[in-house]
Amino acid sequence: MTQSHSAPGPLAGYLWQLRRALIELLGLNPGKSITIEKQDDICVVRLCGEVVVAMQAKHSMNSATLTLHSPEVWKTLRVWAAFADKPKSFPESLVLVTTDPLHPDLDAINDKGTLGATADQVRTSLDAIAKAAGNQDLREAYTSWSSLKGHQKVDILVRARIVGGSGKLPDLTGELHQALQRHYIWPEDLSHVSVELDGWFFQTVSKRLGKTGCTISFDEVWTRINDHHRSYRPLVPREPQSTPEEIEKVASDQFATDATFLRQLKLLDANDRALRFAAQAYARARIARDHWLNSAAVGLDHVTEFTTALEDHWNGTHAAASRGLDDTPSADQLRAAGWKVHDDCCIHHRAAFATEAAPPYLTTGSYHQLADLQRVGWHPEYENALKEKP
Repeated sequence: MTQSHSAPGPLAGYLWQLRRALIELLGLNPGKSITIEKQDDICVVRLCGEVVVAMQAKHSMNSATLTLHSPEVWKTLRVWAAFADKPKSFPESLVLVTTDPLHPDLDAINDKGTLGATADQVRTSLDAIAKAAGNQDLREAYTSWSSLKGHQKVDILVRARIVGGSGKLPDLTGELHQALQRHYIWPEDLSHVSVELDGWFFQTVSKRLGKTGCTISFDEVWTRINDHHRSYRPLVPREPQSTPEEIEKVASDQFATDATFLRQLKLLDANDRALRFAAQAYARARIARDHWLNSAAVGLDHVTEFTTALEDHWNGTHAAASRGLDDTPSADQLRAAGWKVHDDCCIHHRAAFATEAAPPYLTTGSYHQLADLQRVGWHPEYENALKEKP
């Protein structure tokens, strides 16, 4: 991490590195972790400890264009040279992230279109710089590079990527908010959630950081986000202001394709009015759920819990209706049992979304979405009946 000559430089650089690490952590998948000041400034590692990405984080208070001659490039190469000496622990990717803008002579490092030719071209330039040893403060870095074998240098360069012009500390707030929105944090909650996460992350790093760095897993940050989803915004948001035309378009499309949920109702001999009502509810629920998720108005966990609760209720109702049938039920008995399940789920059931009762259109429409996927059904023998040609 770069040290600035101005007094705030080291502190700003340290906070910038932590914020950068938190953003990287939020972009991972379960089973991965980040390390700080361990194998590198920031690393992405698997559960087994294998390094996937090794990142050098370079912050500068007074930005200057980064070139192949820049000290920060050579200090980074010195770190990467150490990886090349240990091929079994060589990271898949080597990344330099800097607040400085990049000179065009660094474009070749990021151009992976012709790996071999590009790597040889950059290696030749770096060899010449190291041989000239124009900056005496970088003698050890020049020596580390020069001591590598040709294939080791190429191995570094084909893995290397330089990201220039990264936002400074205040600018990273926007990146953090974008990362949080991908985890379905509501826009109006972004500020206080980012402050909470910043505090938790800084405290966690402070407690764990030792001579061998520290490790924080994605599962840990996901637990914090999930706690937020369970603690905040437990209400059903308002239905989006869809026009009647939008709803009618979605509903009409279901008739045009003979949607499965409509076929399920036809198994019960539903009339046109019942089919039209179902299609309208389906359209309203689908538009609302898509809008809420795309705008981060609800958390994915709330939608998942709501859907699971609907299926659990249907399981009990469908099983009870099936138990009440004769051994060889008539077609009328099967349809009557199907309507009983349908009405119990779609009309009488008062499902909860988070801690609030869901509006009827959401419950009914969501059931029809599940029926369209055949995750629920009304007719006791709906699975076999749907396999038959309509």
